[in-house]
Amino acid sequence: MKFLLLAFLMAFSVQTWASINPVCEVNGNKVELLPVVHPNADLASYVFDEYVENFHVRIVMVEFSYFTSIKAGSYSFTQNNEGPFFFTVALPQGKLEIQCH
Repeated sequence: MKFLLLAFLMAFSVQTWASINPVCEVNGNKVELLPVVHPNADLASYVFDEYVENFHVRIVMVEFSYFTSIKAGSYSFTQNNEGPFFFTVALPQGKLEIQCH
């Protein structure tokens, strides 16, 4: 019985270790979306939330749907995509390219 429990725990640990977080490219630099689990929620999301040059970039992926929010000064931009996407935002503060796959 102990052997069966140990085998189950090892298999679960290997599966968790082998899982890969989603990756996007922001201005040509690869960024990893990190898992976030909220209390009492049955879904996990993957999030990138950082400043890139003059832009505040937030990318959230839930069940292969991407929700992107970009803020720069008084400008703001949001976009929702199902599956992989690529887009460019050009503002007076600069240019931002985001690609998620």
